[in-house]
Amino acid sequence: NADVTPLGIGRTSDFYIGGNSSAPARYTSTGAYVDNSALASASRNGMQAFTYDSKDHLAVYSYRADGAGGGNKTGKIYIYDVSDATAPTIVAESPLMGNDTDTFSSIYGDAKVSLNSDGTYNVYALEGVNGLATFTNGALPVVDDPSNLIFSEYIEGSSNNKAIEITNLTDSTVNLQNYRIVQSVNGGGWEYYHTFTTDASIAAGEQYVLLNDAVDASFFAAADADEVLSFPSAVHHNGDDARGIIHIDS
Repeated sequence: NADVTPLGIGRTSDFYIGGNSSAPARYTSTGAYVDNSALASASRNGMQAFTYDSKDHLAVYSYRADGAGGGNKTGKIYIYDVSDATAPTIVAESPLMGNDTDTFSSIYGDAKVSLNSDGTYNVYALEGVNGLATFTNGALPVVDDPSNLIFSEYIEGSSNNKAIEITNLTDSTVNLQNYRIVQSVNGGGWEYYHTFTTDASIAAGEQYVLLNDAVDASFFAAADADEVLSFPSAVHHNGDDARGIIHIDS
């Protein structure tokens, strides 16, 4: 069909390939570049069903990524009339890639067929940009306001029914790695310091609950706490065991 758009005309395009090769990606998961020659055996194939002129059709395609000395680099698409499923007939075929002398990367996506009103069709495929690679976004810093973190509620019940609730009264998320809970025992000086779990934080206006691990389950559900602590801890306290929250230099 003369109206088929040729794909893969020798432009260098670094993109991802799906297929049956042992090295199907232009870049590895670690970001290492994969040379064209290593992609020579990475093939791609698929099908697309569509209806035209009240007849069912099926487009079947296959192509292979270019690579020096990599064998057949010319892909094909075949369009079948499958109105009679017992006797499908080819109504068109066309190359999908450049000729065997190409040594550049070509099409790396699923081929799609677009029908025209005059009965011709166009074939499209996804092509990437040169130099595409994997990368990792860095986490944005958490704004840390040292004021307005308070003990908003505490439970000092009998036995092990103990808990502390911290509320963030600031207008931004607070990273608890910059805080400690200081503790005294029996009215003595500050001598114990609780360090929060890694990545612990409190969103603006929200609460953070520390719970004694032996609390009565009917009294407070462990699933509702942010930290469940075993003895000794900041939530193994009695009436004369003071607790405070302090900011430290990170």
